[in-house]
Amino acid sequence: MKSNAEIHVVVFIMFFLLITCAPMTAFSAAQSSHHNHVALADHYENLAAEVQTKAQQQKEILKNKPRTSYFGRNGQHIKKRVSQRIRNYEKAAEIHLAKAADHRRIAQEQAKRDFFSKPGTGNAQIDKAKLRSNDSSSAEERTDFKESL
Repeated sequence: MKSNAEIHVVVFIMFFLLITCAPMTAFSAAQSSHHNHVALADHYENLAAEVQTKAQQQKEILKNKPRTSYFGRNGQHIKKRVSQRIRNYEKAAEIHLAKAADHRRIAQEQAKRDFFSKPGTGNAQIDKAKLRSNDSSSAEERTDFKESL
């Protein structure tokens, strides 16, 4: 059995590793969140397409089912279950399409925010020009100040 000191050392090492690795995962997640939302939107659109094809298959099954069945009441229950399954598939497709639209909207907002917040998109040149003009005016003021003394 391990002593308390060994357990404390192991816990401290695990805590230290957790702290040192946490900022890296947050940084990498922030960089690729735009791409993550695009991938999620594609995923939800694919799921919606799959569910819609399943609903279409169930509609074909219901359409080709004879009006009277050899099973009596069971035939009616089967038709009800198939129509309920179709409604569930259509509802799931709507939900998946709504989720895809939300993720597309979020990805577009993040892309706009990233485009306007990145340095070097045009504002950096203006800032450099302002700094140079401020440096030259301060140099002139320094010479004027020295001459006045």
